[in-house]
Amino acid sequence: MDGGIFIKISTFKDVRFKARGGPWATKSGGKLEVLVRFDFFGAMDFLNFYQNSGIRGLRLYIVKELPDGEVGGGEFHKVRQEILMVTQGEVLFIIEDLHGVKKEITLTPETGVLFIPIWILHTYVAKRPGSEILVLANTDFDPQDPATYDSYPKEEFHL
Repeated sequence: MDGGIFIKISTFKDVRFKARGGPWATKSGGKLEVLVRFDFFGAMDFLNFYQNSGIRGLRLYIVKELPDGEVGGGEFHKVRQEILMVTQGEVLFIIEDLHGVKKEITLTPETGVLFIPIWILHTYVAKRPGSEILVLANTDFDPQDPATYDSYPKEEFHL
């Protein structure tokens, strides 16, 4: 590199789906179920240390009480990557890369997690009333601080 800024542009192949693992018996008599699993390089990629940004962080939040048939998202991010897991109900995710490759993935609490890297347009549709999405994001966010905003509408999604 010649001192310029490196920006990774994701393609559809960067979107990953991982099935949940387990459950396995624990020593305490309980059950262990793996919700999210990354190897070292996957974890480093998710934390996105190679990109210089003032909004690096880690957030875990939930989108709750989604009405049946309602559409959300319709956005992409330039810094934020997300791990999405449905904790209640059923949610259809429509994802698209900058080359126009689209895919639909339906998640339920019994399926797995969806990793959304940067530059992937993603929209969701609740398929059951009361659906919930648990989100792990690799950025900080303060609704009172526009410097932490990293959501862009589909109208700005192009090469």
